[in-house]
Amino acid sequence: MFYTYLWLREDGTPYYVGKGKGDRGFTSREHRLNCPPKERIIINYWPDEATAFAYEMYLIDFYGRKDLSTGCLRNLTNGGENPPSWKGKKRSKEQIEKLSKIRKEFRFTQEVKDKMSETRKGKPWTSARYAAVAKLSKESRLRMSAAHKDQKPYWTGKKMPFKPWSLERHARYEEKRRKNEEIPSKEESTSAMSASQS
Repeated sequence: MFYTYLWLREDGTPYYVGKGKGDRGFTSREHRLNCPPKERIIINYWPDEATAFAYEMYLIDFYGRKDLSTGCLRNLTNGGENPPSWKGKKRSKEQIEKLSKIRKEFRFTQEVKDKMSETRKGKPWTSARYAAVAKLSKESRLRMSAAHKDQKPYWTGKKMPFKPWSLERHARYEEKRRKNEEIPSKEESTSAMSASQS
């Protein structure tokens, strides 16, 4: 069964109207906005999809859209169709400038930064994170490296006195340590074990 749903702000005003079935109206998945708690969702059931689309269009027209300065909704279309997608569509120069300005001016609050920091503390790098870094182009890695050069550690206010070790440096260190302490390499120890067993 199809339905239309209104997502409400804490003050009771609607900020999004949609049409769906199943759990679509109760999840943030496939939405660009966050879903409110269930007590702030209004549902109206309809006998068919066409009626649900028509009522969705009526609600968007009634409450108006913020992007058009006609109302309070954050919908980007007038409804009556599948979710909009920017894939393959060209944005106008005004839209690009507006988005760029929003991104430049956006700043996380200190409270949000602290929460993000707290959730990441002590967590090891996952294989997915390593894979994401590995996918970066050489130019991207060089830009990131250049951005971090000469950065002062927040705990001392001084320039870092050392460079992080590269994989090559680790390998050289291990080789030198083995030679000094006469520790056999992995290959040497494996061949020695197989010789002793025969």
